[in-house]
Amino acid sequence: MRPLVLWVALAPCLAAAQVHECRDANGRRVYSDVKCGPDAKTLDVTPAVVQPFVHPQESTRVEYYDVTGASLDDLRAQMRAKGVDGWAGTTWTHVKYEFTVRGGADGCRVDSVNAVFDARVRLPRWVNRRAAPEAEQQAWEAWYPTLRRHEDGHVRIGRDAAAHLERAVWDTPGSASCAEVTARAKARAQAALADLQRQQQDYDLRTDHGRKQ
Repeated sequence: MRPLVLWVALAPCLAAAQVHECRDANGRRVYSDVKCGPDAKTLDVTPAVVQPFVHPQESTRVEYYDVTGASLDDLRAQMRAKGVDGWAGTTWTHVKYEFTVRGGADGCRVDSVNAVFDARVRLPRWVNRRAAPEAEQQAWEAWYPTLRRHEDGHVRIGRDAAAHLERAVWDTPGSASCAEVTARAKARAQAALADLQRQQQDYDLRTDHGRKQ
C-alpha cells in the first residue's frame, strides 16, 4: 500500500468582535460597533475558527498487460500466468507525509502538513477480443467492470487514508515541548498508515478479492 500529495496551510487566528443592537426613534433595529444607547444589546460575532484545509493531491496510474485468446478460459489462463501472484488485477497504494512544528510564546504546535498519495493499478487488456465469439465478448464485458470496480475500491481506501492521516497530524495536541509534539504527530501518522494496511486487507477479505462485488 502507498501515498498521494496534499498541501495545507494553517488558517490565521481570527479576532473576537462585538456588535451592539439598538432601536432608533422609529423602533427599527440598528447596529453599531459602539454602544448606541442604554438598552443596547451586545452581540458576539466572533467568526468560527477556520480549520486547516485537508485535501491531499494524488497520483493514480493505470497500466495494462496484454492477454489473447478465443475464450474466457484462455484469458483466465493467461491472467494467472501474467498477473501479479496470479491475480487478474493488482493495485499498489502508497501514502507518505511530512510536517513541521513551530514553537512560540504559547507553546509548540504543528505548523504545516503535507501528505502524498500514489496509486498504481495493473489490469488485463484483451487485444484480440473482436476475433472471439460474441458470447465470449459479452461474458468479458459482464466480468471486467467488476474487476475495475474492485481495484478502484483499493484506490479509494488509499485516498481516504491520506486525508485521514493529514487531519490526524493537524489535530496533534500542542505542548510546551516541540520534541513532544513531533513524537505525537509521528505516532498519529504511523497509526493512520497501519490502519490503511488493515483496511486494504479487510476489503479483500470482505469482497473475496472482488468475487462478491
